[in-house]
Formats: sequence, structure tokens, C-alpha cells
Amino acid sequence: MAALVTYCSRSRPRESTARIVGQINAVGRSVGAVCSNRKIHTTARAAKAKFRLSDYSKELSFDRSLDLDSRVLEVVNELWNGEPLPLRSITTRLNEKYADDLQETVSGKRVGFVIRKVLGIRTRKRGGLFEILPTEHGRIESLLKRLGLEAEAA
Repeated sequence: MAALVTYCSRSRPRESTARIVGQINAVGRSVGAVCSNRKIHTTARAAKAKFRLSDYSKELSFDRSLDLDSRVLEVVNELWNGEPLPLRSITTRLNEKYADDLQETVSGKRVGFVIRKVLGIRTRKRGGLFEILPTEHGRIESLLKRLGLEAEAA
């Protein structure tokens, strides 16, 4: 079951772990209801009892902290001061901070994709530069909480 939750959380990163587990449990209940084989039914019930959502949620948060999107979010948190934050400065800081960990330098286009599409943070173009809107503070804090990162005081 843990492998299934990992797959679902990576393929649908915006959904919470609790929602994914709830959906999987609903499917399990449906299968258990129509399953006439007592041995399979007992095995499924034992697996569900052994699976602990809180332990797995912590493991999943740690796993997500190693991804590029969490590193980008960490740099955004580090540089965030409540004013518009240019994506260029995020890209520069990301490549400086994680030069040893990343196999190649991360382009500004890729950082923009992660910020807009993966993390869902709104940006605007001003003076030829893309920047994160000052109104996105709440979204950034909720992402930090979901990925298990600490918010720095601005």
C-alpha cells in the first residue's frame, strides 16, 4: 500500500497524502466487499492495519524535500521579503546553493516552470523580468508546510 501511495503522490503532487490514502482505502473497501475469498480479505485487512498514515506522511515529506521543486521553494523562502521576487535571482541562488547536488545548472525557464506549473505560484512580467507576486505569501507558506520545510521570518 505504501508503494501505491508513493506512486499516487508523485503523479499528483498537488493532492494531499491524506486524500490519496482515503481514495485508496475506498477502493480497498470496495474490493473487500465483493471479495469472497476469506484469505485475501484477511490479508488486506492486516495490511491496512499495519499501514500508519502519520509515519508514512513524514517519510513522504522527507522524500519530497529532495526534489527540485522543494529546493526551488526553499530558495524562494530564503530570498522572500514580501516584495516582488525576480525569478532570475531565484535561479542564481539555486545554482549557487546546490551546485554540488545538481548534475547540471538549472535554467531560468525550468525554474519558471517549477514555480508556475508544479508549485502553482503566480508570477508577472515587469520590465522584461518575471517575478513572484507579493500576494503569493499565503501560497508559499502552505507549500512550505506541505513539504515539511520551515518558514523563515520575513
